[in-house]
Amino acid sequence: MTAPNSTEPLERRIVLDDWEKAFAELRDVCDIPDQALAGWKVRVRHSKQEPFSTIGRTFKDVLRANGARLCDLDDLDHVLSVKLQQGALDSIDSYLMVAGTTNVSAEAMELAHEQCAKGTSFSARTVVTMPKDYSDGFIRKRLVFHGVKTELYDEADVMSGTLCTRTLGHIISKKRETDMLSTTRNPTLGIVTALTVEMDAVVSLLGDIDRKVTRVEGVLRDYVHGTLPARNGGKHEIVVVRTGAGNNISAALAERLFADFALEEIVMVGIAGGIPRIVPNDEDVRLGDIVVSGRKGVIQYDFVKERVKGQQAAHQPMAPVRALTTMAETLAGSEVEMARYNARLAAVTQKGGPYQRPSDRTDVLYEDEARTKPLAIRRAKDERRKRHASIAFVGAVGSANKVVKSHKERERIRKKYGVIAVEMEGAGVAEAAMGNGRGFFVVRGICDYANDRKNDKWHPYAAMAAAVFAVDLIESMPLSTTKTV
Repeated sequence: MTAPNSTEPLERRIVLDDWEKAFAELRDVCDIPDQALAGWKVRVRHSKQEPFSTIGRTFKDVLRANGARLCDLDDLDHVLSVKLQQGALDSIDSYLMVAGTTNVSAEAMELAHEQCAKGTSFSARTVVTMPKDYSDGFIRKRLVFHGVKTELYDEADVMSGTLCTRTLGHIISKKRETDMLSTTRNPTLGIVTALTVEMDAVVSLLGDIDRKVTRVEGVLRDYVHGTLPARNGGKHEIVVVRTGAGNNISAALAERLFADFALEEIVMVGIAGGIPRIVPNDEDVRLGDIVVSGRKGVIQYDFVKERVKGQQAAHQPMAPVRALTTMAETLAGSEVEMARYNARLAAVTQKGGPYQRPSDRTDVLYEDEARTKPLAIRRAKDERRKRHASIAFVGAVGSANKVVKSHKERERIRKKYGVIAVEMEGAGVAEAAMGNGRGFFVVRGICDYANDRKNDKWHPYAAMAAAVFAVDLIESMPLSTTKTV
């Protein structure tokens, strides 16, 4: 690239105008805020020769305009030769090397070889610009080998602002990545939901909500972080993920949660089909009620052995964490706690809201064998329903990769496995938790009776009923404490 023909100050002004215009367009398209580099320390190294001097100084102007703090150092070859002075390098966030001479290129190579005292290689923080004539040169090849970002340019790239936008794009991306790492939440409890209505219900009850969407090694992560107050003071750090329906995908995403965070427990929260017992003068699961995994936990009832005498369960029940089971039993069995729970549920499902409770007239259990004229099954009026809109049951939850919409199939599952609800994700979450040596728990709001009259009318209320119970359960837990010797 040849030096400009006009005087340097005028040429620099022209270049700066073009760069500022190009960067403004990039900012609009990519939603880059003003002062995007506020507080970011950058060292720009350039030759005194033209056009590298003009390019380097113009970079400084644009960096300052976007909030960067420019840092001046002695030549890096001196600093690098004295390890005691390396702290001066560690404090700088990005290095921009406008290579055009042997000295600048050599310093870029030195940075690529050095290891930051913080443990991060300088190559990850360095961007080198060089003319396209250097593309096949040894230094450029070695810089690329060491992972240094290199931007090749010709005169047209300089004058159009392309060099500016590409180079600053690298630096801004590095700042965003660092900012994200510095604000990383450290959740100890995960909540898994399958449907959007379930996730929305849970998230609406959290504090300090922060959604983080990242891509790690090509894999998209979409998490919502939040907090809940803990029993002994402080806050539980929570991470919520939506998996979609099915045990396979739920297991995969629960496994990813354990890989990404140091979770102590994981809770599956959502809706399920209820399996009423229909026992005279006994409490019976109804729409809007809560079912939580009891000591038998989750039974994967589609994991079977085919034998001459019929199917036999091949999967042992997966027991949830004992402490959560005990706490759930206490909440479910306490009149005071259930009254408080129902008051809290009513506050978020009040008339006119998205989670409003449907009319009790829509809660009818039918025998669906008679297709043309379904028969309503008469059910006992238990005493607690006079006091509570929703009550909680503790028992085994059935889980399988299939939707149950048959009275006959529902009754077969009830008699064979003794479950009081059926769903499609609990077994996958339980497998992931047990495989990682962690506890799990399942909280389900009953939205239908897993029969031919299955519909979505009770979905929002049941989702919120489960979410409120899960939150009550979590808030009754103290924060973990570390034993000291």
